[in-house]
Amino acid sequence: MNEKIPSKQKSFKDLIRIGSEITGSVTGVLIGSLLAGPPGAVAGVIAGVIAGVIAGPLFGNAIKKIGDDIANRFLSHNETRRIGIVMIYACNRFEENKKKGLEIRDDGFFNDNIKRSTGEEVIEGILLIAQREYQEKKLQYQGNLLANIAVCPEIDQAQANYLIKLAATLTYRQLCMLTLIEQKKKYSISELANKSAKYRPDEFTSEELSLIQELHLMYTQGIVSTYKGGMWTDTLAI
Repeated sequence: MNEKIPSKQKSFKDLIRIGSEITGSVTGVLIGSLLAGPPGAVAGVIAGVIAGVIAGPLFGNAIKKIGDDIANRFLSHNETRRIGIVMIYACNRFEENKKKGLEIRDDGFFNDNIKRSTGEEVIEGILLIAQREYQEKKLQYQGNLLANIAVCPEIDQAQANYLIKLAATLTYRQLCMLTLIEQKKKYSISELANKSAKYRPDEFTSEELSLIQELHLMYTQGIVSTYKGGMWTDTLAI
């Protein structure tokens, strides 16, 4: 039984430490470069890096503040691990964005002069969704979404909340399809979509029909659009 236990006297460092214990969860150039040191020191280094130069003061401070709050709630080990993994992925993607020349938004989204900034609300929203996410392969996309919102001033609070809710409803396979479309490796998906217009449902395999249904749902939601010869998407979660 996965009982929830109180996490009093804990901080965001504990979330990072537990998240970093999972094989494959600590990825990316930033965190990967730290693995050369003693294994026991990795979590402490990661925690320090997130709050400092690597993540940037506004983004890092916001994550630390919300992480400290969430760490002191009643969380199961699995919930703690999921939240930590998303924080690690968010830090990795944020650093990748910085290397691409993208800077932290300066529109007051992460205003640390107020009691609770919009950015802190967004961070908490994503971490709380991660807490209950049973498809753990989606955690990387949720971390990407958080880091990408942090550098996109055109995304206001209302749209950020919508994107968080939308990302929570998509399946891992749908997110994989979006990645394929974004990378323009759309041939099999395009062919399948074209096939759906020519054949009856009973001529599909169950796997093909399920794939078409998920793709069609994203089309009706406006997440995926079509053009002559292919498809395109515009998402912050990949």
